[in-house]
Amino acid sequence: MDKYQLIEHLENLMTKGGLEALLPQNLSAESLHELCKVREKVVEEPHSDKVDVFESIGFWFLYGKKLRLILPSVMQVKVQTLMLALFAEKCRREGNPNLKHWPLPNVDNLFDDKDVNFYFYKSYQTKFITTKESNPLRIIDDPYLNKFHKLPNLVDDFASDLNSYYNVCKEKKGFVTLDELIKIIVYLAIDNLIEYSETGDKILPLSIIEDTKNQIISAAQGLFEEFHQQTEIDKISSQIDMKIYEDNIVAETQKYLQRLRGDY
Repeated sequence: MDKYQLIEHLENLMTKGGLEALLPQNLSAESLHELCKVREKVVEEPHSDKVDVFESIGFWFLYGKKLRLILPSVMQVKVQTLMLALFAEKCRREGNPNLKHWPLPNVDNLFDDKDVNFYFYKSYQTKFITTKESNPLRIIDDPYLNKFHKLPNLVDDFASDLNSYYNVCKEKKGFVTLDELIKIIVYLAIDNLIEYSETGDKILPLSIIEDTKNQIISAAQGLFEEFHQQTEIDKISSQIDMKIYEDNIVAETQKYLQRLRGDY
């Protein structure tokens, strides 16, 4: 069924059985199957209009009961929470052995913040971790996480930090070579990745690495003409990709930036 038929179907369920009828564990196999198909489409295309299905459910559950105003940013988070709950219910019915025994949701808590840790054991979460022997930042290549983990626009912040470190380096040495400038850019990018990997679920989705590289290169291009050349862009990208898997990258990054700042 298309999204309009599915929304109408869900609305009929709610009319007959109240919001309880829309809880994942109370859905029929057909209804859950249809919702999970839509979820897969939204994961593949986050801006697809099919997200309207989940926003409708969110509105029915939340408006007036918990929230008088649902901002788009809030609804986006609630949609992710609902899609994860539906996926977990699908896995529960399929007998997925990686699933925890969580309390089934009710009308009041279905949209409470729950991440993958709530539903799945670590063994499932880490199955997408890269196969490289050294992975200190716990880098994960998971299509689902990559779709929903996006770096906010930090280009101006990167540019400010890069300019500050450049000036400090120039003041100390009298000049800054292109190789040294690339080194500063690389360690600034990695410092951001380290910070991200140490928050929340303490993982680093591949999408955040790509966002960080793109944004710090954009910041560098706004300050230095040299970084409009593809050869220099490739140097930055390849050095970041190589160094983030080194065992001592956290300590090395902190030491380099501290030394540059003159902290010790």
